[in-house]
Amino acid sequence: MAAVLEQLLQPPNVYKARESAQERLTELTRGGLGKGKRSQDELDRTLRDVLARQDELEQQLENSNGLVEQLLSTSRQTIVNLDTKAGELHTTQLRTEDEIIDHRIKLSSGLREGTSTGSDKTLLEELEELDAKIAQLARAQTYLDVLAKAEKLSLRASSSITTNTAGALKAYIQLYEYHESLNRVSGKLGASAFVERIVRNTWHRQVDEISIKVLAALEELHWPKPIPPLERSVATSRLKAAFLDGLKLQRAGERYRLAKTTDMDADPKRPSIALLEPPVIPIRAMIQPLELRFRYHFDGKRQTNRLDKPEWYFAHVLNLLSEHERFLTDDVQSLMAEGGYGHFDAMTEFIVANLKMVTRRLRQSVPQLLSLPPILAHTIYQALQFDKTLHDRYGFEPRMSKSLPGKTGADVCITAEIILDNESWFGSWREAERTYADDKFFEIISASDAWQLNEDYAESGLRPTHSALRIRDLFEQITDRYRPLPAFRHRLPFLTRIQLPLLDSYHGRIASSVDAFESLTFGLISSVPGSLGEGPGGRLTAGVSGLQRLLRAGISARWMQKTCRSWGEDPLFLDLWHHLADLARSGKTDDEVGKLAAPLLALAGQPDAALFDSHASRFGALAERTDDLIVKHIVREVTSEMKPYLNKRWDYDALAPDELEISPELNTTLAAFSGLLSCLVSSLPPLACMSLYRKVAVALQDILITKITIAKVFHESGGCQFAFDFDHGWLAAAREAGIIRPLAAFRKLADCTALLSLSAKPQAKGRPAFAQVMKIVWESDEATFGRTMDGCGVKILQLKEVQAVLRKRSEAWQ
Repeated sequence: MAAVLEQLLQPPNVYKARESAQERLTELTRGGLGKGKRSQDELDRTLRDVLARQDELEQQLENSNGLVEQLLSTSRQTIVNLDTKAGELHTTQLRTEDEIIDHRIKLSSGLREGTSTGSDKTLLEELEELDAKIAQLARAQTYLDVLAKAEKLSLRASSSITTNTAGALKAYIQLYEYHESLNRVSGKLGASAFVERIVRNTWHRQVDEISIKVLAALEELHWPKPIPPLERSVATSRLKAAFLDGLKLQRAGERYRLAKTTDMDADPKRPSIALLEPPVIPIRAMIQPLELRFRYHFDGKRQTNRLDKPEWYFAHVLNLLSEHERFLTDDVQSLMAEGGYGHFDAMTEFIVANLKMVTRRLRQSVPQLLSLPPILAHTIYQALQFDKTLHDRYGFEPRMSKSLPGKTGADVCITAEIILDNESWFGSWREAERTYADDKFFEIISASDAWQLNEDYAESGLRPTHSALRIRDLFEQITDRYRPLPAFRHRLPFLTRIQLPLLDSYHGRIASSVDAFESLTFGLISSVPGSLGEGPGGRLTAGVSGLQRLLRAGISARWMQKTCRSWGEDPLFLDLWHHLADLARSGKTDDEVGKLAAPLLALAGQPDAALFDSHASRFGALAERTDDLIVKHIVREVTSEMKPYLNKRWDYDALAPDELEISPELNTTLAAFSGLLSCLVSSLPPLACMSLYRKVAVALQDILITKITIAKVFHESGGCQFAFDFDHGWLAAAREAGIIRPLAAFRKLADCTALLSLSAKPQAKGRPAFAQVMKIVWESDEATFGRTMDGCGVKILQLKEVQAVLRKRSEAWQ
């Protein structure tokens, strides 16, 4: 409407009117200016239409101006009316706000406004306070009603447990179900927590009352003295009734998850203890006087309470089990079967009840033993033996909680795990064992007789050194300490942190002594004038004394190699090895096992490997290295004495064959040779001795052949002297030292001496003359050569080697 008014109020636009008229005239002109009269008529008609249209528009303008004035007048009146109404509304708003403030002041407390002495309250505040008190009283009433009902049921359940067991259990069940219903109702959680305490206290009171009843019946039969077979009597009937009532209470507790509520020591850090099912209620009652006696002897100041005698209280418990075994396995087991618990073993239940005393005593004593490692180790050993006795003698397999799936009572050592599952206590024991092993190791290797052979011990002819034998005994002593441990995780640290480092240390000690010997004897420094090789150290490594040191090192290494292989067949180490092999195959190892046994896991993944293969191989390699040094040492000592003999001339006329004697230049050599071989024979078993002798003989044979047989020129008499020195010198010295069949290792040298000692004339014994042999060797066929060599006593030399030896006779060139 406003847009229409605005358009109508616009003044006429002369310019637009002219443009419109011109456009119209142009159209008309284009259409027919040249058409004469008809065009003039049309123009006149058009002019008349335009004038008429102009009059019409002027009339519309006038009408419009009138309408605009009318609308403006109406609008002004409407605005005046609205302004008046807005003023009235504003006045009403202010009045309403004032009224609200007045009402608020009336509802506010005089205390808050500071206009009263503090006792005035508004009606609204009083109503709110009264409503809160009513709600509080209602809650208190509800709470008291709940407690009253719970106490009523508790009193009924506790007062008649010994006289009306069925009624008492019914009342207890009602109390338990009432507690469960409270848990399901919101708004009564506070009462529910209190009722839960009532439920548990009621259960304990019922257990205590039944226990008193059972114990009273037992005392009539003179418990805790051994009870003879039960006969028909009033006392027997009372025991039976009390025992069966206890089993009824046990069944109710199992149904409502309260049978596990016991004062048994339960620690979640010790799974075997925490998850051990407590004994049935009547058995728990039986243990009370026994517990008093145990405390009398082992918790007070009597002489029986000694930290260093844990076997006393273990033996005390075992004696109790032995004394009451018949009563438990016959009479009590029958009562349990009658009460519906025949699947429970009475003896096992009784053992579990006794474990409470033992485990409490252990927890009290172990903290005092941490500063006494020997007594701590002794205590752990006695605890392991106690658990083993329970398993072996009584087949002890306690009932375990179902929250530990796949684990049975046979898998655990209940008593020992009090210590073993405490990482601090177990670590203290392990560290004490490691310290003991280290101290003992240094004591062993520092002993004056550490590297002396043990003359009273021989295994397969090999006599170990005292140190090797003591290291084996120490290793096996440590093994016996942890052999009874039940779990792989307990055994592995002893192997990896104590025993394997012990073997490594002993191997390192032998290797360092061999290194020192080699550097002093065969190293570059030994050839420097005035060096250690020529001083006291050199004397210690020379001759028989040096050989003895090498032999003892080699014997220790060889004996430890055999011992390591024998340990691999021990059932304990086989079990450890199978665990490691399983872990290696599965690849599932925790950080601790991976850190402890990384080298072993790598070895375990190999087929046909054994636990101590790595150490056996290292000791074997050390023994082989020592054997090589022994051979080098003997050859070096002998050749150092042989220099005059090696410079001897053999192209001279000597004595007749029947007047020959050992060359004087060879006497000191043979003495050294015989002494060294005697040391070898007295220290090693025959097979090992012969193996080393063959290596020594072959090395000396090569020297004699290279530096005498091939390097020298022989006359017939010189060859006979050389052969005599060999037969009556070298071979005789070896036989004198105890070598059996010494010729076999010198066979090649024996052939050389046979050829060099050939006579220029034919011998009566059928040996050919030197000239005949020369002719046959160079001119005859192979068969004739073989027969001739057999006649000369030559066994292994080939044709070219025979020719080379024969050329060393001066007669060969005549």
